[in-house]
Amino acid sequence: MTHRRTRGFTLIELLVVIAIMAIMFATLVPMATAVNDRARTSECDAHLQQIAVALRMYFEDHSRYPASLQELYDGKYLDQKEILRCSRGEHEYYYRPPGPNAGRDDVVVACVDPAAPNGKRPHRHGSVDVVLEMNGRTHLDEAK
Repeated sequence: MTHRRTRGFTLIELLVVIAIMAIMFATLVPMATAVNDRARTSECDAHLQQIAVALRMYFEDHSRYPASLQELYDGKYLDQKEILRCSRGEHEYYYRPPGPNAGRDDVVVACVDPAAPNGKRPHRHGSVDVVLEMNGRTHLDEAK
């Protein structure tokens, strides 16, 4: 009489594999969150660059800046209303029309008021927002 032995996994082997997969998953979740935040930050940056172009065109046509960003959409300088909203906070961008004595580094548009404290900003766990300066440059602004 010959014994036929079937080959299979033991309970211990199965539990070890599940534990390894759980550890791998736990290490990947924070990276996925960081990638999502970088994507939203890049999206805000792209929106602000489009707003910068629209502001320049509006200024060339009217010799003044609009009182609100909504005027850019209403005047057909922007074709999508979503461009006027921060992708992270789902709120409209902060806008301060530049005055006649505005400096090149003055903030014109930002995700939130540039004076917002740490924890109240939309990107990188509340510590960063994206700003557009008068000179047309966009960059990340960290809370002080």
